[in-house]
Amino acid sequence: MILITGANGTVGSALGRHLDTLSRTWTGWDRAAFPAGDLDAANTLIAQLRPTALIHTALPSQPSGAPNEDQLIHLTWTGQLASLCARLDIPMVFTSTVMVYTDNQPGPYTPETDPKAAEGYGAVKLRAEGVARAGHPGVRIARLSWQIGDDFHGNQMLAQLAEQAKGGSIAASNAWLPACAHLDDTAAALVRLLELPPGSYLLNSNTQWTYAQIVHALITHHGLNWTVTENSDYVHDQRMLDERVRFSPLEERYPELLTNNGR
Repeated sequence: MILITGANGTVGSALGRHLDTLSRTWTGWDRAAFPAGDLDAANTLIAQLRPTALIHTALPSQPSGAPNEDQLIHLTWTGQLASLCARLDIPMVFTSTVMVYTDNQPGPYTPETDPKAAEGYGAVKLRAEGVARAGHPGVRIARLSWQIGDDFHGNQMLAQLAEQAKGGSIAASNAWLPACAHLDDTAAALVRLLELPPGSYLLNSNTQWTYAQIVHALITHHGLNWTVTENSDYVHDQRMLDERVRFSPLEERYPELLTNNGR
């Protein structure tokens, strides 16, 4: 049985759906009954469930009212879970982010690229990676890219584009090659990581397309009438390349990318 933190979140929900398709047993961590950062609660839940693996996707999306919520979720809780899983020999995957790399680190990034985020969300997640490794030398770190879903909900690209479209036009850089992947592909990769050696893995499907091209492809794919205004305001090669993780190219899911570059 696989235990998932953040099972109600964007990535966690996709992960649960994927495990269902594999007929794999899983359960989500109930933060109301077993609060994040409560070591006694964590010990109790792990003892009750005896999971075969833990996939830690949780974000501070359920404020507990505790001070320093970000530190509690990203650092304190991650360290506790990592140490607990190491002691009980439970395989663990921790989800990080492409944001551990900075804008002034030109991509594409590979597993050998040293992340240098020193502020903001990327810096927090980079610290959390270190905490996870210190607690569990066998942890798998999954650096996630910008997720793409099939609806207009959650923390993912299509939902964010829908919000921008309400303003009349979506601004899309044709000089940015973003790291991105469909949620279903990311979920499948997270499960596969449990079978791979410990280390840091880069989860990305985009090998060649600009943000503007991807936006046009999504609009065509979903039959939307959104307006796009292209620019070159943001220049960044953010792609992540990792041959150890089997990801289908983005154009296999969105063949519109191959037709007029998505237009």
